[in-house]
Amino acid sequence: MKKNKRGWIRIVEAIVAILLITGVLLAVIQQRAPEKKDISSNIYEIEKAILREIQLDDGIRNEILDMNLAEDAIPASVMGVMGNLTPSYLTCEANIYGVEDDYVLGEGFEEEVYVQSVIITSTLETYDPREVKLFCWMK
Repeated sequence: MKKNKRGWIRIVEAIVAILLITGVLLAVIQQRAPEKKDISSNIYEIEKAILREIQLDDGIRNEILDMNLAEDAIPASVMGVMGNLTPSYLTCEANIYGVEDDYVLGEGFEEEVYVQSVIITSTLETYDPREVKLFCWMK
């Protein structure tokens, strides 16, 4: 009895052809798909620059450490630094609270929210650490 091996060869050829066609189609679809730019690293760098400016300015540091967390609003100097360094395509919000306190920005955001924080620790007169947390999202 002679076995016919041509049937198996044709099945393997068909499977290889299907895999090749699938690979080519996936490559074409991948090239045509619009690329979404990853701007998160740029936004984090902007947030770090804003927080670094706040952290290194002695006047702003003293305002933050002297404020009453329960009653006072965000100091105008902090809002000024945010206004000067925030690009027009971002919306940013800051909050200042104690290091052990938790803060939630809110719910219902459909945008991606990028968050960075910095701790303002003390002056020569007081030790009452505060955390400045900056939330930014695309307009």
